[in-house]
Amino acid sequence: MNPKTIPFAVLLLLGVLISPLRGAFQDRGLGPRAMGMGRAFSAAADDGNALFWNPAGTAFLDGGEASFSWEHLFPGLTGININTGYAEAIIPLQTWRLGAAATIYDAQGLLLESVVLAHVSKKLGDSSAAGVNVKYLRNQFDVASDVTSAGEPLFSQRTGRSVATFDAGFKTVPVPWLELGASGRNVTEPNVGLDTVDRVSAVYQAGAAWKPSPQTIVEGDLLYTDMTESTAMQKLNYAGGVEQWFFAQGDVNLAMRAGANRNELSGGMSVKVSGRSSINFRLDYAFVYSRGSTGSEGSRHIIGLEMPFGGTSGGGRVNKSAPNTQTDGPRRLRPLTR
Repeated sequence: MNPKTIPFAVLLLLGVLISPLRGAFQDRGLGPRAMGMGRAFSAAADDGNALFWNPAGTAFLDGGEASFSWEHLFPGLTGININTGYAEAIIPLQTWRLGAAATIYDAQGLLLESVVLAHVSKKLGDSSAAGVNVKYLRNQFDVASDVTSAGEPLFSQRTGRSVATFDAGFKTVPVPWLELGASGRNVTEPNVGLDTVDRVSAVYQAGAAWKPSPQTIVEGDLLYTDMTESTAMQKLNYAGGVEQWFFAQGDVNLAMRAGANRNELSGGMSVKVSGRSSINFRLDYAFVYSRGSTGSEGSRHIIGLEMPFGGTSGGGRVNKSAPNTQTDGPRRLRPLTR
């Protein structure tokens, strides 16, 4: 580690140890599509990223999917290297969807937070679904690379901790133009503190997505984060987002997104290639401008890649986020049976 960055590293390490400043396994938001819509995604969730927002959403996939995302945090800080990202895969069975994912938050030389999860979802009739994630969380402090932290009594017994928790979600399509969703993440609020209590905050989210056309999504969500030592208003957040797809009659589709919540403004885009050849992918990007509760400001650039496989329509396309009217037509306006 560069000696000039040690003071910042010590402050950052203290920050991750004191939950009011920076909660363990903080809900940063995963997936450029959801983040581009301002985190308003519990109802519209219909691709692999649904696994992180509403596990029930994967049940609406036509087939399997693998996706990846990566983000470099605090790019302006010289000598500080913090990255976060995930990899996930969904495998279709007859009536079930099975999946697995791994996420990572790597503040090199300071802290590594990782999550491994197993996922299952199932349709409940033609228009509803439920899903569950079982998660294994582990944090590991790299005290060996920081002589200041290595002498702390806090690390005398251990430098990391592993715990388990779960997510659960439900989604329904009561009418063709409306989707409803609700989810709870980190429901058991596990303790990841080394010698004091440091609980991972549970996040509860519910929303409604209006789809006036197969290419348009407008969603609004309410989010409740059960943070310790916070007021009721600080725990409550609201989010809204919109997504619009273009060139739906071709094999190359373009989407634009915008969203906002109480702390963030965001936008994004996607390019999806879903031809009748073996080439089939979606490239996503999101820009997020945030203003924290302490008044600090920052921006994020999130990129992601989605690769569907085993679909039954649209030249291998397995989700409904990039409709192709040549294959979908009016069928997209009926309750989705997938």
